[in-house]
Amino acid sequence: MKYIADILTWSRIVLCLGLMVLAVLDIFGMIELNYVVVFIIAAYSFLSDAFDGICARRWPYPDEESARLFYRKDAHAFDNVGDFLLYNGVVLALCAHDLVWVWFLVGTGVVSLIFRLTVDALVRRRSPKAEAVDVLWGWWYGVTLAVMLVVIAQIAFPMMWLWVVIAGLVLTAILLPSKWDRLTTRPERRIA
Repeated sequence: MKYIADILTWSRIVLCLGLMVLAVLDIFGMIELNYVVVFIIAAYSFLSDAFDGICARRWPYPDEESARLFYRKDAHAFDNVGDFLLYNGVVLALCAHDLVWVWFLVGTGVVSLIFRLTVDALVRRRSPKAEAVDVLWGWWYGVTLAVMLVVIAQIAFPMMWLWVVIAGLVLTAILLPSKWDRLTTRPERRIA
């Protein structure tokens, strides 16, 4: 069971790297991106992001096994690579459709930088608020991913806008509680 989280994260990394390559090839006019495929990759990756953390907390690796696996030395950084690739793969796919999404990338990048600098400053001060701000960042990340997923679904399935919005709300309802689970299951941040 302990491998489920790693399988979810590795599959997200591989799929999102592929998505990024396809999006860049589309931007340069070498292929035409199929947005049904983009939607499937993004939806799977979104769900794997929601569940990999839950699985990792439910079925953790023993310390000696974590030390043996290079990517487990910093499991949080390993997960962040998957998150980074997911986010940027989806934004690149949107940029391939319409370059106005570059501004979305810039805006969300600035907000992410502010969150990251805030979390780092709180960690340096050993503030107990660092984890809560990090989880807030996770919620913000989840909502922005949900918005992008709804837009991709609208591109892929243009005549089904109501179902697209419902699917986006369902995926958001799945991801956001997983972030709450993260906050409440870490021993240093238990909330009753």
